[in-house]
Amino acid sequence: MTVQASSGNGNSSAGNTSMTLHIPVQFAVNVIIKGMDSSTQYVNFSEKATAAQVIKHSYKVANLAGKALPLNVTFLFPVESGPNFVWLVDSVNSSEKDLVNCSWMLADKTALRNRKQYCSNVGCKVCHCHISSLNKLSAIYFDFSGPAEFRGDLKAKALSFKEEIIKVDYYSSAFISYNTRLYVQIGSIKQEDGSYSEFHNARIKTEAEFMKHPNMVAMITLSCCGGILLFFIFAVIMYKLGCFKSKYKEMMVGEKEGSTEEGERTSEPLCDKEEKKEEKEE
Repeated sequence: MTVQASSGNGNSSAGNTSMTLHIPVQFAVNVIIKGMDSSTQYVNFSEKATAAQVIKHSYKVANLAGKALPLNVTFLFPVESGPNFVWLVDSVNSSEKDLVNCSWMLADKTALRNRKQYCSNVGCKVCHCHISSLNKLSAIYFDFSGPAEFRGDLKAKALSFKEEIIKVDYYSSAFISYNTRLYVQIGSIKQEDGSYSEFHNARIKTEAEFMKHPNMVAMITLSCCGGILLFFIFAVIMYKLGCFKSKYKEMMVGEKEGSTEEGERTSEPLCDKEEKKEEKEE
């Protein structure tokens, strides 16, 4: 808006006679991004099943009301999560390929500035997607997939006697942005990450588990050795208490002593017997 003042006197050209003011005009929009329930929620691995498994994360970007607008969407995928869990995201598919252009890059935490908390210490794989125009009441879907696995030596210890489970929560993150000078989110409130709506970012979690089985060979071997050792200990204790002494031997000794006494009585001389008889008669 420009305002210009003029008068009929001859000195009208002196000083500022015009002023221009600019009033910014913004279009109200209502765009959101969210994770889909069709994403992979859980995967499990074990020492007997270490092969990589395919994980999928799906996001939806929608324009719920207002004017059509161009958008930028940034997806972050940690290179590594937890103890040696890696997801090799290698592909992205969008439902509107004619409207979407995506590119990949590898970034460390320092390059991500206020979003470095969404990445691991190793860094993130970043996918930048530009939507040329997202029409009113329309949506575009993004599907990311790739093999995931546990790396490194995760075998159970040689003397492990119980089952052990390693749990990892893997998160991918997504953020949308647009020209905030030209468009304004309906009911917008500025968030900590600089966006103007809690619906301008989303995360998807996949739970991964690695199961370590106990060493059954060592468990059986030690159990047998322990059983044999206890058997010998009880045997020694019972022997000390006399539980293994034979009564048959004592019976044989007793019978032998009895037969000896009877033999001595029968072997007395005949004269001695007669003398004892006469003494009894007297």
